[in-house]
Amino acid sequence: MTTRHFVRAIIIRIILMLGLTITGCYLLFLKHQLFWSITAFLFVLGTAVSALNYFNRVNRWIASFMLGIENEDTSLL
Repeated sequence: MTTRHFVRAIIIRIILMLGLTITGCYLLFLKHQLFWSITAFLFVLGTAVSALNYFNRVNRWIASFMLGIENEDTSLL
């Protein structure tokens, strides 16, 4: 996993959450579309959960890598 991939994944998730939040607010306050605004906010929630799962997966990979280095296990490299 490269740093570029990690940063790109974070930026995509942040932009998606920001865009969905703006869309949900627009639909709620200007268009008075309650159903679609709630749907947009649920997608924001799903994206946030996806981001948390991604961070946890990366942290587990890093912890596993560090444990392999500590035990002089070269099969992870």
